[in-house]
Amino acid sequence: MDKRLDSKINIFRSASKRNYNKYKTVYKMEKELLLGSNLFLLGKDLDEMLSEYYNQEESHRMAFIVFQAMAIEAFLNEYIYVRVGKLYFNSMDKLSPIDKLLVACKLITGKDFPRNSRAFELLKKTVKYRNRLVHYKVKEIDIQKLADELLKKEKGDLEKDMEDISTTYDKLVETLNSLDDNFDRKYLVQIPDDFWNTSY
Repeated sequence: MDKRLDSKINIFRSASKRNYNKYKTVYKMEKELLLGSNLFLLGKDLDEMLSEYYNQEESHRMAFIVFQAMAIEAFLNEYIYVRVGKLYFNSMDKLSPIDKLLVACKLITGKDFPRNSRAFELLKKTVKYRNRLVHYKVKEIDIQKLADELLKKEKGDLEKDMEDISTTYDKLVETLNSLDDNFDRKYLVQIPDDFWNTSY
């Protein structure tokens, strides 16, 4: 029987995208609630509804970040394994995603991955948010402060960061594609919004 790679890249990408879209939907509902366009609270007070929305928003945001980080690491692992083989892959397996990228790029392409690139900046941001989740510290939330932040017209830092993180995988593979003459273009394929979309 033939062997093949057990690639989960697109599964992780799809889960990330699905949770990002749900995060944006709940965020929008939360903001509409605060602006008074949704006055029907199902017998619940505003704080209770905000707390429910916040929990849903956080759940989808966390899943989005973790799956995005998993997709990136799965891509890096597969890219290294396919391009340089099991021996080099095993020697790099325990490196952080950032170090793995830097070492692999130099080894495979003979070029340094550009540390001043948007892709590198986004990878650092994604890893930072992923690490905050994995090494979580308990904190209190102030519902009034949350409501005030949501009513601001401009995007907050968190929302901008989430938008940035949603592009990390694409920017990373685009940059590697530009550096590697033998880059497998299958990694550049976009995941449609309804890819493996299930309702459960």
